[in-house]
Amino acid sequence: MLKFQFECSDEKRVRADFENMMLRDAPSGKGIWGNDLLMSGIHFKECGEKIKGFYISESEREGTRGSPLRVSFVGRFIKKGDKQIFEVLIYPRMVEFLFILIAYISISIAAELIGFVVSTVIFAVFMIGYFKGIKETADFFRQWVR
Repeated sequence: MLKFQFECSDEKRVRADFENMMLRDAPSGKGIWGNDLLMSGIHFKECGEKIKGFYISESEREGTRGSPLRVSFVGRFIKKGDKQIFEVLIYPRMVEFLFILIAYISISIAAELIGFVVSTVIFAVFMIGYFKGIKETADFFRQWVR
């Protein structure tokens, strides 16, 4: 979980932009199980006191390898001295992360050296994907919250 702070010159404008994005966020189709397929980018779930949502690096409709990794965020506007700050926590989707971590630990304990090396490489690839998503989410907020 990484914490970012961005100085904000106009909280009302930023909130209005986020609410507008949330209202325009429509699914791009239906999945095989009837679930909504989302486009890549930021998706807001709540724009009240707390700003909540997630980031997807690639469209779910185009992803043939399965569900893309999601990076969640929770943010809020705070006052620090005479400055308005948008403070946001950005973190991997906990269910996905715990599943990957438990699988990595299990394989590392049960497998021999080759299994350990392979599981470490796979774990590293997932972590690189998560950190890339966290960076892209932080870049989005850095651009919109000015």
